[in-house]
Amino acid sequence: MGSRRPAPDTMTAAQLYESFFDLSTGGSGEWQERLMRYGLLVGDPGRSAAEDMELHELRAQLAAAGRDPGWEPVPRVASGETVA
Repeated sequence: MGSRRPAPDTMTAAQLYESFFDLSTGGSGEWQERLMRYGLLVGDPGRSAAEDMELHELRAQLAAAGRDPGWEPVPRVASGETVA
């Protein structure tokens, strides 16, 4: 019988990165940096137009490498607007 992976809610961040994204948090590799930057941008409604383009480029790169985390970007909010 194969080894079972623990439930995600009981795993550390390092274990999640290793198990689900095939990334070790022991170093600062190219894919870790891309995933971390994507994670930062995907949840930021105040990201600029340039950051929004970067987000979509990162997502395409991650998906092409089989490392797309499946996180959907929150909608952008134009400067001066408030988030409800």
